Amino acid sequence: MSQVSPAWGVKYRPKSLKTFIGNDVVRSQIESWAKTSFPQFIVISGPTGTGKTTLARIIAEMITEGEKHPHIEEINAVIDNGIEFMRNLAASMAYAPTYGKYKIAILDEAHMITRQGASALLKVLEEPPAHAVWIFATDQPSKLLPTIRGRAATIKLSLPSEEDLIRRCKSILKKEKAKLPDAALQAVIDSTDRQPRLTLNVLSDLVSMVQGGTKWKSALQQALDSANGDLKSS
Repeated sequence: MSQVSPAWGVKYRPKSLKTFIGNDVVRSQIESWAKTSFPQFIVISGPTGTGKTTLARIIAEMITEGEKHPHIEEINAVIDNGIEFMRNLAASMAYAPTYGKYKIAILDEAHMITRQGASALLKVLEEPPAHAVWIFATDQPSKLLPTIRGRAATIKLSLPSEEDLIRRCKSILKKEKAKLPDAALQAVIDSTDRQPRLTLNVLSDLVSMVQGGTKWKSALQQALDSANGDLKSS
């Protein structure tokens, strides 16, 4: 049976702070926390595709490092965002973990939490129990309640430099034993506005089509359409 390889945006998603490209100031900030103590409420913001949720997972794993059964809960706030859900989540986070030292809640697309839902979290975000850590990820931090933003330690991600992204792409191409002309790689980066996830997904589709015999200039738009469609449906 043939196997389907995941898109490179998934396959090469950073698993550690060391492999998180660009954002040197952010990495230094998190390394400093690791040496002292992590905040109990963090808001990670930045443009689409810069790795906000990925970084939230990395931080959660750093906090729970060495725990056999880490309690890390990930919530999609596009779906679960109302007052009842947030009340239940707050109540659950109030109880000490069965295993390990910490409970961590990652709320993706946190700006989608309703005003009533956010209000239900205000007290627990201001005075969380010692075991509770909250991480919000959002590309629209201005939509969070000011009283929420004021309680958080903030991380602001930016797009990687063109040089960093080219270096990352070339490293992946080498691992995949794939080749593309420099002009093709530059065209991919120019077409994806330096969004890392989108760049890698387009690159993987383009390589696949080129290996199938299609000229890269003809394949590029098809790869862009395919990767953009995948992002919209995810």
